[in-house]
Order: sequence, then C-alpha cells, then structure tokens
Amino acid sequence: MRSLKVMAGLLALLLVAGACGYGETTAATTTTEEPSVTPDFEVAVALSEWAVGAEASVGRGEVRFNVTNGGGTVHQLAIYRGGSLSGDSIDGGELIGRTGNIRADGTDALQVSLDPGSYWLVCPISGHTAAGMSAELTVGS
Repeated sequence: MRSLKVMAGLLALLLVAGACGYGETTAATTTTEEPSVTPDFEVAVALSEWAVGAEASVGRGEVRFNVTNGGGTVHQLAIYRGGSLSGDSIDGGELIGRTGNIRADGTDALQVSLDPGSYWLVCPISGHTAAGMSAELTVGS
C-alpha cells in the first residue's frame, strides 16, 4: 500500500512539473509590440557571424527592419545616424533604435522614422561590430 502511495505522489509531481513547463526551452523568437504607424518601407536584415546583410538604400519615412539571426550566437541590431565606424563603436553617431538580444535562429522587428542621410546598422554586442557586423544604409528623399 505504501509503494502505491509513493507512486501516486510521484505521478502527481510529474503532472504538476509538466503543467508548469519544467524542462521546456523558451522560443527563439523575440516578440515586439506592433507599431501604431504603418511602415512606408520594410527592410530585411540578416545577422550572422560576422556580418549584417541588408539593403543599401531606402526612402525616408517609417521603416520597419525585420531582423533574422541566422548565426549561432546571440546578436542585436542597432541603428545609428551619421558618425564613423571605429572598431567596436560609431563615433559621433546618434542612436536611433535598437533591438534586444536575438537568439540563434530568432527574429525581431524594429520600426523607426528615418530622415534622409547616412546610417549604420551594427550589432552592438561587445566585439561584434569590430568583427565585421556592420552595414551602411543610405536614406534618400
């Protein structure tokens, strides 16, 4: 009888642990709130070790960056207006927007309003920009 009670207790514990998500991993996709403004342009951005792939130019206005991390490590996307690339930073640039961490095989989206000018798309995680994770973007009129 005692072994039956122990077995029932273990079964109940396993059911509770399963219902609480014990042993599950979180999804690789980062979610963001949907913007209230419809974008004028959408740009696909591919992050990987050690590159940022994106269109080289876009028009001014609301731009939604649909970011995919095809690499094997965590990356982010940061957008800077102006400045110059210097190792792992953008000297004199203005941070326009930034995603959070995007896990391997994850996605995220970032929507910002861009005026005409030159911009940098970089991974701001320490060492990643200097390793080559940068791309230039020109916003036209």
